[in-house]
Amino acid sequence: MFKPLISHFAVLLALCLPAVITHAQPISNDQLEQLLDRLGETIVDNYVEIDLANSISADLNTSSNKVEFRNARSPEALAALLTDFLRQYDGHFSVSWQNPAQQAPSNQESEAQRQARFSAQLAALRRQNYGFQELRIMEGNLGYLKLSQFSDANISEAAQAGISAMNFLASSDAVIIDLRQNGGGDPNMVQLLSSYLFPPETYLNALYYRPTDETQQYWTYANVDGRRFTETPIYVLISGRTGSAAEEFAYNLKTRERATLVGQTTAGAANPGGVFPIMHGYSAFISTGKAINPITGTNWEGTGVKPDVEVPANDALDWAIDDALAKLANITEEQQHKRELDWAIEARQNRRILTDGEARQYTGQFSGQRTIQLIDGQLFYVRSNRPPQVMLAIADDRFILKGINGFRLTFQRDDNGQINGLTENWVFGLTRPWPKQ
Repeated sequence: MFKPLISHFAVLLALCLPAVITHAQPISNDQLEQLLDRLGETIVDNYVEIDLANSISADLNTSSNKVEFRNARSPEALAALLTDFLRQYDGHFSVSWQNPAQQAPSNQESEAQRQARFSAQLAALRRQNYGFQELRIMEGNLGYLKLSQFSDANISEAAQAGISAMNFLASSDAVIIDLRQNGGGDPNMVQLLSSYLFPPETYLNALYYRPTDETQQYWTYANVDGRRFTETPIYVLISGRTGSAAEEFAYNLKTRERATLVGQTTAGAANPGGVFPIMHGYSAFISTGKAINPITGTNWEGTGVKPDVEVPANDALDWAIDDALAKLANITEEQQHKRELDWAIEARQNRRILTDGEARQYTGQFSGQRTIQLIDGQLFYVRSNRPPQVMLAIADDRFILKGINGFRLTFQRDDNGQINGLTENWVFGLTRPWPKQ
């Protein structure tokens, strides 16, 4: 979870590519005994929860488990069995195998090779925009950030991406942070982004590391580049794919009642660690640290972070938008702002599907070089020589344009019910009527 860049990629490799595909023979009984002893010793020496580590080691060597492990038909299958066994204690555990003949000793990697690998990893992060996948202002002045990972804020470009994103969102009336596909990353970025949401020097989280018997605390910055928005309503979207550092971000905001969490319970991965070589080509990811929240005194390991509002993950964004708009409309006193919010709510709640016959009555030429076209069952608004814009019906004779905020088309009818004109309406009060030709 919270590893330096190179270690982070190594962990991903270990988790995602647990074995090299070979036709290797199953492990011998003597090798299995050695492997289980060594694996148990490594867990006892390094796993963050000492009492539990001793229990895990003992359980590895029970006769019933040994029988199951002996039935593995390949080293890869044994690695998978060991992983499944260990994950009942900690979801971070992972055992992988690589043919020893294909393993290169780490000390054979030159400094130039290490630098090349590091540069390639940085280039990959840059192409992913350091996890900042989508950033926009939606109708009703709702800010939206989709974040796919928490990159290390010690990387200057990553930090600048985070600073730019938070300054972009600073004038929003509510902010939605989408972590539904975020598997985690580095606590430094959690600290940076959170510094814009909390007052200066707010205690966010701590990480205890057993190997050094040290605890590292994370506080919001005393100063930020730009301005904080500590009172702006925040929504955090979560799912079962939200993990590790993304869970920490959500958990920190939840425990301090700073955000509304929407979606489904997260993965439940709170313990950082590293990969340890065992023997016979096997290695294991073992949690050597744990998160400690200053409010709860514990973390989300195994339980996940539970949402305040439980809805299917795919519906979380719609729920957050609707709730934010409704709450803002109820509290705003400025009439123009309320009109903007009412328009946004109407556009979301009153979508209508027109039949071809209903849609066709709106087509035709209007003055001002306005044209309404029907193409494959879809109405389009065309102004002069500009590109056609998709029309979406929201009420009788009233439409919005897809992707255009604060604009409406309203059609007028004569005494016989025939369309005889349209009016362009802007949310700030401007109207322009255009008779049908």
